[in-house]
Amino acid sequence: MKALSILNHSIWQVFGNFGAAFRISALPVLLQWLLLLLVLPRLASSMLGEAGQNPLGMVVFAIISVAAFLLIAVNWHRFILMNETPRLIPRLHRKAALAYLLRVVQIILVLLVVLIPAGLAMALVSQTGSVVLIVLLSMAASIAFAAIVTRLSISLPAAAIDQPMSLSAGWKVLAGRNDVVIVLAVVTGIAQFVLSWLVGALSLSFATGVVLQIVSGWVVMMVGLSILTTLYGHYVEGRPLR
Repeated sequence: MKALSILNHSIWQVFGNFGAAFRISALPVLLQWLLLLLVLPRLASSMLGEAGQNPLGMVVFAIISVAAFLLIAVNWHRFILMNETPRLIPRLHRKAALAYLLRVVQIILVLLVVLIPAGLAMALVSQTGSVVLIVLLSMAASIAFAAIVTRLSISLPAAAIDQPMSLSAGWKVLAGRNDVVIVLAVVTGIAQFVLSWLVGALSLSFATGVVLQIVSGWVVMMVGLSILTTLYGHYVEGRPLR
């Protein structure tokens, strides 16, 4: 099945190039978590409960998180698609990072337009009182949302490597391949659920919880970026899958 081949290729991209993945992501992730654990201890201990008491801290953390993600995403796409040598101090690539950020904002705006009517529809359905119907529609909505995000996000690797591609052009790349997108959405959704459950089950202390959160978050992020890279490389550039 093509979707599973894409997922397998994406996982191999990360762990088959673990040294490069570590060099690209280590410093941004380290700085992000140091800020969370040392500069914003209340945010680290409660995550959301007391965060409202420190709005400036939340803003600073959000900015650092976005900057860290952009550094990792742009450099990872460029390493895979352009064979750019990874560095422990990632290159800034200001132009590509700005284009990437603007594209992410565009995607978020499009998703908001989709989510508002979807949310209203779910609210109406919830009034029926049918738990089974609500669960089924919630699952279908989650899969559809993930599929839409994937198709819109094909243009992100293009932005990272300085190739022009509009949202509509990126959307058309996977036209007629909804089966691939849907299977990817289902499999990755299940995998993330299982991983989240394992982290919760194995977090026997605050320290182990933090370590497991860092590791699981890193895996989810890197594999997610690699899926987009693989989709772009395979369907846009015609690269073969493993």
